[in-house]
Amino acid sequence: MDADILTKPVLSIETATPVCSVALRLADGSIQELRAEGKGVHSEQTFVFIERLLAREKLAVADLGGVIVSAGPGSYTGLRVASSAVKGLLFQTHVPLYACQTLGAIALGVWQEAGLPGSFPGCDTVIDARRNHLYHQSWRFREDGVEPESDVTVRELEEVMERWESGRIVAGTGMERLKKTEAGVAGKVEKPRELPVSKVVGAAHILSALGRSSGEPAQKLIKKVAPEHFEPYYYTGL
Repeated sequence: MDADILTKPVLSIETATPVCSVALRLADGSIQELRAEGKGVHSEQTFVFIERLLAREKLAVADLGGVIVSAGPGSYTGLRVASSAVKGLLFQTHVPLYACQTLGAIALGVWQEAGLPGSFPGCDTVIDARRNHLYHQSWRFREDGVEPESDVTVRELEEVMERWESGRIVAGTGMERLKKTEAGVAGKVEKPRELPVSKVVGAAHILSALGRSSGEPAQKLIKKVAPEHFEPYYYTGL
């Protein structure tokens, strides 16, 4: 990881979910975020949010220490919007691009909101995968961040319900689908803890993977990629 990403302003983009979120971490560590949620917001707001945040701080793209994009799995359209945005933004610049696992970024949001190990052992993160399925991944909490307990998998709604352990947290944009399924599996598992999407899904949580508020496990969630060759993670496990 380049040293500039820890010392210079960094931009992050989340469009893999129904949330469109762009965040800017300044050199002093403070974070600003603009977000919207709803149909069509990715194509309408992503570029607007980027321009607004940079203009607010009088920054040019060349002033950035890096750009981090939520790379999936998730919405095909949203992922394409982010891919196009970062390729255009970084064209003919030397600013590095990093890709972050979307389910991992959500897990970081849960880790920040729910507290450290002791109170909660970990969480399950879920994103709508359409049909009767969710993108799912399990995570454990550590003192310095999160680390995966499983790989990204496409699971049926009922299977995710049955996998929840007593006391574990579930979070992500797949929660609405699970709520509708809950009645059909009542009595099989305890109702999981829940955190609102507004608290755990967004570009600001991606920035926590840089090591300022979490350690090496979280940093493993992001990897440097070449902007011109970047392709989002279109998980096709169905």
